[in-house]
Amino acid sequence: MTVQNPSYLLKSRHGIWYFQVQIPKRFSQTQKRQLFKKSLKTTNRLLALKQARIWWLKMEENDFQWEEEAETLNEQYHQGKLIYQRLNKLDSNDPVEIAEFLESLTLGEETALRVYNDSLARQTQPTSSQSTSDVFSLSLSELTEKFIAEKRINWGEKQRDSTEHKDYRPKISLFIELVGNKKGSQLTKQDVIKYKESLFKIPANRSKVKQYRNKSIIELLSLDIPESELLSNTTIQNHFVKIGTFLDWMAQNGYCDSSLKTPLHGVIKKTKIVSQHRDVFTEDDLKLLFNNDYYFRNKHRKASQYWIPLLGLFTGARINELCQLYVSDIKEVDGVWVIDINGEDSKKLKSLNAQRQIPIHSILINQLRFLEYVKKLRRKETRLFPELEESRDGYSHAFSKWFNRTYKKNVNVGQLETEQKNFHSFRHTLSNYYKQLGGIDEYRVAEIIGHKSETTSITYDRYGKSSAITQKKELIEQLKLDFIKFDKFRIWEN
Repeated sequence: MTVQNPSYLLKSRHGIWYFQVQIPKRFSQTQKRQLFKKSLKTTNRLLALKQARIWWLKMEENDFQWEEEAETLNEQYHQGKLIYQRLNKLDSNDPVEIAEFLESLTLGEETALRVYNDSLARQTQPTSSQSTSDVFSLSLSELTEKFIAEKRINWGEKQRDSTEHKDYRPKISLFIELVGNKKGSQLTKQDVIKYKESLFKIPANRSKVKQYRNKSIIELLSLDIPESELLSNTTIQNHFVKIGTFLDWMAQNGYCDSSLKTPLHGVIKKTKIVSQHRDVFTEDDLKLLFNNDYYFRNKHRKASQYWIPLLGLFTGARINELCQLYVSDIKEVDGVWVIDINGEDSKKLKSLNAQRQIPIHSILINQLRFLEYVKKLRRKETRLFPELEESRDGYSHAFSKWFNRTYKKNVNVGQLETEQKNFHSFRHTLSNYYKQLGGIDEYRVAEIIGHKSETTSITYDRYGKSSAITQKKELIEQLKLDFIKFDKFRIWEN
């Protein structure tokens, strides 16, 4: 005999039970979700049924604050819309700018952004009244909305909004701009070949560079653009991959010929392995960054310019994690001085894994007297770097601009077109250092830099506790940088 579940009890594809009901119409507006859905956090049907009945009774007895729920959704929608507008203004060809923006978002802001994007996806879904002939004669722009609404379900929660708005949408929009907004059924292999050939003639950052900004795509294709100003091979390959995915989806759903993406295959060969895609600072880079008059003669104008590169070097912390620190975040735990990365007060964290305590290296304490800087500052300030002002993306904007555009140029680091080096490279440098040492469990390094370990089992992730602070201190002290002349550094004075 088949056991029937009540209509409000649903099971996900992962086996988790959910309670779900329709939100009353008077509390459900077009820009907000139509269903109230809550995870019951169990795979046990009987336990889920008991919990779901309790929720159902709350609804039946009017013991549920629909007004409050509707108001929360409304606030999240409008907050998410503002964040989306800020995200959309960033340069889609600058992954560093995008990454720093997303890192600056709090968990609440990420939730708001998802609420807004979920609303956009719902608005683009076709109504049930659409006829079959209408569905299969959709234009490429209409198919784009269907494609993204479907794909968002499987994109990772943290990367979902970036994947859509800084990756797929701009690339598909350019594809449509080049081939025309025709019906999917009218798309031919010649259109894809035209797109491929055109992409090699388009300048990078065409919306930002003055001489290209106001020109149409036809005008741009007629210009003789210098090779140095064209899209890079890496960028073009990224375009081909995303458009290939879109064409695959169209073919699988019967909107176009299944062979349409073949002209994009094998056009550009990979020249780097995965570990080379993100540049680390070499030993020579680190010498240039620290063995210079800025540190030897104290030419830094601000405390943040002196200390934050050093903290990045010894901790691998994210730029905004360091820029937003309070003086009280420098504390002693079990006899070990640490930097406490947390989301208290107005501070923002990338994820739950970002919350951690990083022991302070002895070079910072003994040779550079970092704790003396903190002690003096504690008497008059609450923030570790009070000169850094908060902007829409946190406290890192001014420092990031100085480090990535001014300081690196002045010391001649990362100036080659083939290099992708920025403040985030400190994280990769620290991770690579421990990887090259060998014999160190990956999860221990992940605890330091604030990543979720990719190799540990559920036993470690769910039931295991963080390593003792003394163990983390031992790991930090294994970082040896004898080629940096710390003994020649001028001590920073408040």
